[in-house]
Amino acid sequence: ALPCAPIGGNEEDGFCVDEDLLSDIARLVGQPLPDLLAHTVQTMARARSRHVAKMFIYGCLSGDERLIGSLEGPFHDRARFSRQWLTQTIGDLFPELTLRPLQTGDRDNYNPISASLWLAEGRDGSKVVVKENLRLPVDYSRLDGYSAEGEMLDFLDLSGVVRLDRIARAADHELLVLQFVEGEPLSRYCSPETLLPRKEVAQLGAQLAQTLAALHDRGVLYLDVKAKNVLWDGRRTTLVDFGMAQRGTDKASSLLSTPAFVPPEMVLNFQATAAADVFQLGLLLFLLFTGRHPFATTGFRTGDAYRESELLRYGLANLYEEPRLDLLAHHEPLLRSMLQRDPRLRPSVNLVAQQLRGEP
Repeated sequence: ALPCAPIGGNEEDGFCVDEDLLSDIARLVGQPLPDLLAHTVQTMARARSRHVAKMFIYGCLSGDERLIGSLEGPFHDRARFSRQWLTQTIGDLFPELTLRPLQTGDRDNYNPISASLWLAEGRDGSKVVVKENLRLPVDYSRLDGYSAEGEMLDFLDLSGVVRLDRIARAADHELLVLQFVEGEPLSRYCSPETLLPRKEVAQLGAQLAQTLAALHDRGVLYLDVKAKNVLWDGRRTTLVDFGMAQRGTDKASSLLSTPAFVPPEMVLNFQATAAADVFQLGLLLFLLFTGRHPFATTGFRTGDAYRESELLRYGLANLYEEPRLDLLAHHEPLLRSMLQRDPRLRPSVNLVAQQLRGEP
């Protein structure tokens, strides 16, 4: 259980653990906590765990100076991996490609939020996107600390989902080489000044609902439907970023979600089902139809979604406020049902797709 125990905080402010939880685990095992922590770290090391940050923190808690010394170097080496080094290393891995940064990710050593992205173009004009796979504690049973995005995309081969070309590794970094997708993120069309025509929103919404239905049929919960994660080229939607998706369950425990799009049930008890994807899709459609958030009244901003202020502004509003359905000129009954606080009352994504296409 110890490798699965959550750790909070960050590099700058310091890390924190639930001492009572760790003590309870040690009591159940019948072993002193320092000894159990040291044993856990050694077990993770033998399993070649890449979650060096968690191992180092547990090593420090154990008080074992020799163990701490063996982990200190790798832990601080991770922090020294600069963006320049990573960009150069990716260039060495793909010498036939010209690299251009698309997004600069953060370098938090334990709980990074945004991934680094590069556009890689071949001499023949072919393009791929290289993405640094984040070490996200989405599933604490994964000892290596990585999200399952690479595995998920390798498993999926669906229209409307970005395709994985291959996985590469550079030192302690896992890199996903992804299909390049034409189009703009839907975040471009979520302000009152840049709205798409209503028929176009209904068209792309139906496509996105169909994609989510295909994921659910394969036992995958996406759990991160938001404007930034959907590309639209005027004809087709493509769902990208599967870092939070979970597979093989109809009820997922998830500690991560963008606060502006977090469903009420995830705020209350960190539980999510397929209905969570319906709620997030409904919220996205509301934004695309109106340019406004259906619950929060203080303005919609992006870029600092993981700050406490964002969670208070959006997460609690999504839980306690009623949606501002008076802003909708069309599809009010559908959006009302999709944004129900009780997930059991929301329609399926198949029904959403039918209604957006105007089918009975």
